[in-house]
Amino acid sequence: MLDSIRMRGDGMFDPPADMCSYDILIFPILHISANDRRGSDHWTVLVLEKSEGDYKFYNPLIARSNINDSYIQDANLLKDAVDKTGRYHKLDLPYDEKVVLMNNVPQQKSDSVNCGVVVCYIVRQYFENKIITKAQGVKDIPNMRKEIVETLLE
Repeated sequence: MLDSIRMRGDGMFDPPADMCSYDILIFPILHISANDRRGSDHWTVLVLEKSEGDYKFYNPLIARSNINDSYIQDANLLKDAVDKTGRYHKLDLPYDEKVVLMNNVPQQKSDSVNCGVVVCYIVRQYFENKIITKAQGVKDIPNMRKEIVETLLE
């Protein structure tokens, strides 16, 4: 979605017709690495809870001490696009809210490629109205991966 927002040039996107019929809007974000190294892209997820009026940003690879989280910049770009698109189409959305970096999220090892698995876990927790907890950590990622496969095979 970020690429299409950038390509349009007006900072907006084409919203689905039923976008405002949901209280929770989930935006998975693929951050594509400029260095083109295999495995250097990264998945995060931005969640808008309309009833609470906030954007929650989940990053399974939160920047460590004294390191800037460059991924939140993309989340802010996406949030701004949602605001701009919503205003243009007169959508019933909360506007001008800040993006909050959620710290209670399972973390992957910095040299792993498990971000997509963790993002799937976060999305599933929202769909099932369950709490997202950091307790589901690195050691639980194989179980998360297994549950995804089992769900797809059902």
